[in-house]
Amino acid sequence: MNTKKIISLISCMTVIVSGLMGRSNISYAENSADYINTTTAVVAENTTETVTTSNDPIDVFSVYDAHQKYIEASKPDTNEFVFRNGIDVSTFQHDIDWKTVKNSGVDFAIIRAGYGRELYQVDAKFHENMQKAKDAGIDCGAYWYSYATTPEQAVLEAETCYQIIKDYQFEYPIVFDIEDESQKHLSTATISAIIESFCSTLEEKGYYVSLYSYASFLNSSVYQSTLEKYDVWVAHYNVSAPSYNGNYGMWQYTSSGTVSGIEGSVDLDYSYKNYPYLMEKYHLNGF
Repeated sequence: MNTKKIISLISCMTVIVSGLMGRSNISYAENSADYINTTTAVVAENTTETVTTSNDPIDVFSVYDAHQKYIEASKPDTNEFVFRNGIDVSTFQHDIDWKTVKNSGVDFAIIRAGYGRELYQVDAKFHENMQKAKDAGIDCGAYWYSYATTPEQAVLEAETCYQIIKDYQFEYPIVFDIEDESQKHLSTATISAIIESFCSTLEEKGYYVSLYSYASFLNSSVYQSTLEKYDVWVAHYNVSAPSYNGNYGMWQYTSSGTVSGIEGSVDLDYSYKNYPYLMEKYHLNGF
């Protein structure tokens, strides 16, 4: 028996053991004086295989090749992680000079599309901000401020949001902003159901969705199983790192930032995921 066949038979035995592998996890951390973050990304899903018996000889070369392909497919995609600076804005920032904003070093903007359940609740500056930000070469996402206190109301909010954003292509997620005073008394079960109702409605329409709130609310008022379904954009100010217990794709670290091209204060954000890449990879951009 030659060397190649011996190696192949050994590899075959390795495949049997390797078949027990379910998924590969990687952790990515950004560390500096300003922020500390760890994001965990699933890079391979569990697979179920049907095992059949046969008296035919095993083609060890084919098994070996298949195993190598599995290993290659399980390698982490480092393109999924990148650090970027961003802002989130609404009509409260008034007129924005987006070209100046771009030249100041802003990579992305999450723009408020509106709030509530009615079409007239579109943010007064949404369409202008989207068009001018894109013209300036800034990657864009959108957020929807929620007043929903039931899952049914959350679905209506999602449908209204869709009517307002449907003509745009996005490089960053559509974000469900849940933080209103009217929602703080609700049970964890209700809050979680509201989040899933809004997010699943837009997911079904082809959007990459995310969840926004402040750290303590996310820690105490949302089921872990719900948090694990969506990317999280966490708000926590004047700290070296958010106190949120889970993984997050974006961090809003101040509400009193300054950016050239915007008068007054503005929210500043860090993004740790390469959302334009992810949305292109999974064809999730609203179209």
